[in-house]
Amino acid sequence: MPSAHALFADGVEPVGSRLRRPRLSLGASAAEIRRTQSIGLDGWLDEQFAMPRGQSHVDWMVGRGYNVGAFVNSRAEASHSIWRAFITRPDQLRQRMTYALSQIFVISASTITVPCPSIGAGHFMDVLETHAFGRFRDLLEAVTLSPAMGAYLSMRGSQKADLATGRQPDENYAREVMQRFTIGLTTLEPDGTPRLANGAPIETYGPADVSGLARALTGWDVVSGPGIDPATEARAITPMQPIAARHETGEKRFLGTVVPAGTGARETLSIALDTLVAHPNVGPFIGRPLIQRLVCSNPSPDYVRRVAAVFADNGARVRGDLKAVLRAILTDPEARWPDTRTAGAKLTEPVLRFTQWARAFGVTSPSGAWAIGDAAAQSATDYKALVCVFLLGGNDNGNTVVPYDDATHQAYATVRGGLALPRSASRTTTSSRPGRPAIPRVRPRAGADAWGTCSPRTTRPRPSPASAPAAHRCS
Repeated sequence: MPSAHALFADGVEPVGSRLRRPRLSLGASAAEIRRTQSIGLDGWLDEQFAMPRGQSHVDWMVGRGYNVGAFVNSRAEASHSIWRAFITRPDQLRQRMTYALSQIFVISASTITVPCPSIGAGHFMDVLETHAFGRFRDLLEAVTLSPAMGAYLSMRGSQKADLATGRQPDENYAREVMQRFTIGLTTLEPDGTPRLANGAPIETYGPADVSGLARALTGWDVVSGPGIDPATEARAITPMQPIAARHETGEKRFLGTVVPAGTGARETLSIALDTLVAHPNVGPFIGRPLIQRLVCSNPSPDYVRRVAAVFADNGARVRGDLKAVLRAILTDPEARWPDTRTAGAKLTEPVLRFTQWARAFGVTSPSGAWAIGDAAAQSATDYKALVCVFLLGGNDNGNTVVPYDDATHQAYATVRGGLALPRSASRTTTSSRPGRPAIPRVRPRAGADAWGTCSPRTTRPRPSPASAPAAHRCS
């Protein structure tokens, strides 16, 4: 069994030199690592699965007044709440799974047109949190009916066909729920490899299936009516409701399923989602990206097959038990002792590197806002992200990216105080030097030569841990 430290560490392990380090958490303090050493991996998993959820994103944002005044049209505060949860919440495994699911079930606050779009985006994260350890079927329905997803993939407002005007049901969500969320484009073997016919992949669905499923998903929109104030966050956080007059009541056919004429919108949706979840592709199709988000970038077919088998049956004849699937992913032999030459490597994502650092060194938010901005934004108010990311309380150094042009560097230096790196000690993102290559990907976002990378650590050494402050703060 790997050491407890392996539960929280990051990086890519050299071939054969160390045990694989599963990404079970968003980071840990020394005390948490010691505790996990005492209870072991299985004990830690049991503890995390039993841990209640913390404060929801919606409750936190409403509690801070983000549903009134100028915030009614804002789209920024959901990210603040997400950072708060990732850095402070004790239910780390739920947060880790939520983050993984959010990379599969994707939405954008920019498409939410009802009041309080930021709270709507936060509600979507709450949906993922709620079902992170539940049944995949329940998760899929909650995602399907969330106003955020309804707006993003345009199921909201899709109506039955009108021959007089030429209107047809919107096919966007019908296509994406198959292609991205459940069965994929090609028929899979239980180990996730494509099933072939005459040497060619077999398509899982065709245009008729898309059209039939689109007809089945008509008639849904955000809530309205008595008790619903359209000027509040209510329509952004309440599951969509069916409007009978907009639903296609004729017979629908898709994926070998026939929905009889006259079937209502709710029952039709239930039949559609049951059909999708029962498809044999779902286990390997969902299992593989979850492994990739949590453990390794290139899992072996055997690893995928073992996880897909648990998705199909958790041992109690329950299909799609995400808690069982998550345990299978994290306790699989390839998660503990992989062959890093083939499947074991995974580069830790920037979000996880940041949260691991933040949790290890006790980052706090004195204002309570957790307003960690976009590190590539050219606004002085967004330097909080850059200001936070420094090592052991020392100077901005190593791979930190800082503003380079005079005006924005001055704003950065004002916020950072005496710890700011002088402009003369950095290089533009087009420059390179030994150990510090150019960063071309920064330039399209910030503009040519608008940002610089900090000097090597040898220029301005880090202080020892003993001299570091007890807690770091941002925002």
